[in-house]
Amino acid sequence: MKKKVTYSIFIALILIIVAIIGSTYAYYSLVAAGSNKNVSTNSEKYEVIYNGGTDIDSTNCQMNVVARKEDGCSTVVEIGVSEDVNVKINANLYINIDLISDKLKTEGFKWEVYELNGTNETLVSNGNFKNIPNNNQIQIVSNRLLTYPPKKYKIYFWIDGNLTNNTIANSSFRGYIGANTEMLTGIVNNS
Repeated sequence: MKKKVTYSIFIALILIIVAIIGSTYAYYSLVAAGSNKNVSTNSEKYEVIYNGGTDIDSTNCQMNVVARKEDGCSTVVEIGVSEDVNVKINANLYINIDLISDKLKTEGFKWEVYELNGTNETLVSNGNFKNIPNNNQIQIVSNRLLTYPPKKYKIYFWIDGNLTNNTIANSSFRGYIGANTEMLTGIVNNS
């Protein structure tokens, strides 16, 4: 009789465990299936167009003391979005410095950024190379809304003869213009 009671209790426990597991699985399956019925997603195309211009390098552009920016070095970059992008995207432009002589780390070595519209140039920002960040990257344009057609920016580099003398002429510099955009994220509508 003792074996029969033990056997009955064992069978009852097994049935209870199977019932609990089965009902829990059924409940979570129902909830998961029910929640997924109303999920809606939408995506937008996010295509950025970027033409980075030429590198600024003292081997192909001499670092001479000049009276005006037009007599120094320059490069043109183009950045925007493709025609069918409906998302508002902001971008930043940087001067990435690979090499710079200590003599060029001065207020007299300048940069200026102009937005081009045909032959018209509109000043966007300016600065110098006196205080270069540790990451050797100087932000020169920030949070510019990207458009179609892409916008062109001309970046000038020159050693201003009004602020320096010939002792820094023919120093070494190597860098390029880089860009980044903000990261876009979305929210799933689960209603």
